[in-house]
Amino acid sequence: MSVLITGSKGYIGSRLCQRMKEHNIEFVEFDIRDNNDIRDFKSLRNLCKNSDVIIHLAGMVGMDLCKDNPKLSFDINVEGTENVISCGKPIIFTGVLAGYNVSGIVDEDTPVVAKNEYYVEKKLAEDIVIRTGNAIVLRLGSLYGVSPNMRWDLLVHNLISEAIKNGELNLFQPDVMRPISNIDDVCNAIMVFAHNHEYIKHNCGIYNVVSMNTTKRNMAKCIHDITGCEVKIVDKIDPEGRNYTVSTEKIRKLDFQFFPNFIDSVKEVVEKAKEEFN
Repeated sequence: MSVLITGSKGYIGSRLCQRMKEHNIEFVEFDIRDNNDIRDFKSLRNLCKNSDVIIHLAGMVGMDLCKDNPKLSFDINVEGTENVISCGKPIIFTGVLAGYNVSGIVDEDTPVVAKNEYYVEKKLAEDIVIRTGNAIVLRLGSLYGVSPNMRWDLLVHNLISEAIKNGELNLFQPDVMRPISNIDDVCNAIMVFAHNHEYIKHNCGIYNVVSMNTTKRNMAKCIHDITGCEVKIVDKIDPEGRNYTVSTEKIRKLDFQFFPNFIDSVKEVVEKAKEEFN
């Protein structure tokens, strides 16, 4: 099996490459940091011609970045995805869990109403790859865990960086439910589908990959217990109105298991934050 990974040097991609090396999986990296751009169809096609499957992780990430650069983000996140599917390979694509207008339990069939540029583009990209009939979309909660290319804007990581830099963290709407995804659970799901790429067509669709559903208060308590930081509740409201529990029943029916390892992951990220910010 040979795999092409777009966005191979990003937060998920760099950790996935580590894991694939550990499992002796052959892969080809395709990343803008190596001057490989998914908007360049010719280069993309040439590099993937011997690959059995494409793991599509490349894209502009985050609400603010996409809002500030709407044309560029659309070109990369949507038109770049069009290029990826034009290569004619089975695709594993990472989506995001957002845009639900309901509270309670949501699943893959819950209607999504995208409220900002980033979520609109991710939903368009999801639709593009699903229409091929030969793709898996893994919808992820807010990610956490150590990677060679860390992101500090993620919910858990942002709370940890506040705790390390300031000795305190500010928490608003502490009891809303949030889905969070351990990066190694995400890599495991990607590798399972990649290894069984000939079955992607038969299992084509969207799968939620959420390690656990928990409240921000519980996250903060774990960070407090490890760092000794002060936790302050502040008066602020999430403009996205996120407060739901995500079902993972669909992927579990494929015998996939999750290993959240939340406490151990927080300890590892705390050590990374100390290196970064102290």
